[in-house]
Amino acid sequence: MASTHGDAQSALSTAEKQAAVVEHVRQGLSFREIADLMGLSKSQVHRLFHAGLDRIPAENVQAYREQQLTDLALARQVVLDVLGATHVVVSNGRIIKPITGVDEDDNYQYGDPLLDDGPAMAAIDRLVKLQEREAAILGSDAEKKVSADLTVNYTVGGGIDPAALT
Repeated sequence: MASTHGDAQSALSTAEKQAAVVEHVRQGLSFREIADLMGLSKSQVHRLFHAGLDRIPAENVQAYREQQLTDLALARQVVLDVLGATHVVVSNGRIIKPITGVDEDDNYQYGDPLLDDGPAMAAIDRLVKLQEREAAILGSDAEKKVSADLTVNYTVGGGIDPAALT
């Protein structure tokens, strides 16, 4: 009789699933990895994680958030180091330099290596993702809910008899 992860996970209580998801996130697994591991959808894992955080004592949640912010700060420093470095174009293991001329022996003369802006652009993209994650942890990008009471009035005109509509 074969058992799958899904069968084993269905036997767990909601509280146990929440605790397992929170622990997996603490260990550095992504929601997708946790979903695959536990036989759940990514959205189920996301809901379990946030519900699980609500069940953890506030000081433990704060410690978790502080650890996440520390990790993000370290990652940000690496990204800033990449942004501050000079990157050259490399093709087939060789640094690409433009030909600037030919000497009297018909040998090419080369200029300075061509600069590559690809790593800097990738680092900027990563920096934006880190900032988005930090905002999510701090709650500064929290979803805003708006409610409104609306009244809709219909005016029937143009030669239509309102009594005929009922």
